[in-house]
Amino acid sequence: KSGRQAILADVVVDATGDGDIFALAKAPFEMDAFDPSKDPDGADFVIPATIHDRMNISCRWGGVDMERYREFKRTQSDDHRAIMSRGTKMGVPDRPHMMPRDDMTLFMAPKFSGYSPLNVEDLTTVEIEGRRRMMVMLDFYRKNVPGFERAWVMDTSPQIGTRHSRRLKGAKRMVSEEWKAGKIQEDEVGVSPSPNRRFPNVSLPLGCLIPESLDNMLAAGRNLSSDPASHSFMREIPQCWLMGQAAGVAAAVAVGNGVNVRNVGVAEVRDLLSKQGVYLNAG
Repeated sequence: KSGRQAILADVVVDATGDGDIFALAKAPFEMDAFDPSKDPDGADFVIPATIHDRMNISCRWGGVDMERYREFKRTQSDDHRAIMSRGTKMGVPDRPHMMPRDDMTLFMAPKFSGYSPLNVEDLTTVEIEGRRRMMVMLDFYRKNVPGFERAWVMDTSPQIGTRHSRRLKGAKRMVSEEWKAGKIQEDEVGVSPSPNRRFPNVSLPLGCLIPESLDNMLAAGRNLSSDPASHSFMREIPQCWLMGQAAGVAAAVAVGNGVNVRNVGVAEVRDLLSKQGVYLNAG
């Protein structure tokens, strides 16, 4: 995240998620964020650039009885709401996620707002405080929630998960108006599922992985070039898979042909991706 660093390569793929490499290379970027609570259908709603959405650890618990918990929630809904309301005031989340086994559950929490994923001190604070609050959660659930009396922490995420920081300013920009209208990009290198069943699948252009000002770099993952609404789902794991594969193939083609990434042959990239089993719209 900081300090002197050197990366020597013909082409670099920035898959840091935070755009650490392209930022060090002085590529332009943006940092406004999308707030889905304001418009869940996907319109752009910008919140201040100093807020990087939420950061959190996650944890799996064992020793629970989720069938008993679901029965309590279903048959004693008023009591359930009262307990969870009390927990919410203490900062305890009310959404234990289902797992394949009834004796396990997952929490995507505790969550923190107002911290920067680009600041090592903030990251350290959230790492430590997240695990402290996790034990507060565990104590609350054991004492108050049926089915959790013998819960114990199985494991936690190895590091903080962040959702948003830098977004590249690329040769192209993925924008919601285009994918909502079903536009198929001429330099498409991947297809993402739609974030809403009312819209078609989303065409990913190679240009949104290429910085507007650098010739030997690509950016894959949640630091792609996009508007905030597009970023809200393109940051997810399957979308990062398709961007990483596309960027890797494009980098290999560029190096193999001795050209910079913005002059790479899109047809050759698409052909290689298709041979690897990547779904693409007909070009």
